[in-house]
Amino acid sequence: MKHALKATVAACMLMAAGFSTTSVQAANLSYPNDCKSQKLRKAASKNGCSVVSGSDHLKVFKDGKMITTIPHSVKQNNTCRSIIRILNKEC
Repeated sequence: MKHALKATVAACMLMAAGFSTTSVQAANLSYPNDCKSQKLRKAASKNGCSVVSGSDHLKVFKDGKMITTIPHSVKQNNTCRSIIRILNKEC
């Protein structure tokens, strides 16, 4: 609870200083280092995003809307790059 309050205060201070809070909320994943299903799943379950297991992919939702899917077996390709871009922006 204490950490959540500190994060909220920090975000308010950044906004007051004219900075965007998207950098505070970002998952900060990097390509190709984080092209692992477990790392992507962990990042996807933060900041209001939720992960639901599907048959071939994990489905990532935010505010009731599916924002991306994560395959159970992630390869270092443009698909992984796109997933990382979405998770960094949304989660």
